[in-house]
Amino acid sequence: MLAVATVLSVIWFVSGWNYGLKYQGARYTHIICILNVAWVGCLWVLFTRAWKVGSSFKTNLLLHWMLFAWLAWYAFPYLGELP
Repeated sequence: MLAVATVLSVIWFVSGWNYGLKYQGARYTHIICILNVAWVGCLWVLFTRAWKVGSSFKTNLLLHWMLFAWLAWYAFPYLGELP
C-alpha cells in the first residue's frame, strides 16, 4: 500500500504542480512538497526496518497510524483553485 500511495502521490504532485504554483503560491507548494518527501522517506525507512527486524503490535500500530496520517494530511494536497 505504501508503494502504491507513493507512486500516486508523485503523479498527483507532477500533474498539479503548475496549479499549485498559480493558485496557492510557490511557498505553500514547495513546503507541502518538502513535507511530503520527508513523510515518505520516514515511512519507507521505518517500514523497511520493521520488515527486516520484525515489529511488535505497538510498532505496527504506530507505523500504520503514520501511514494513514500521511495519506490524510500530505499525500494528496489540494493544488488547485479555491472555491
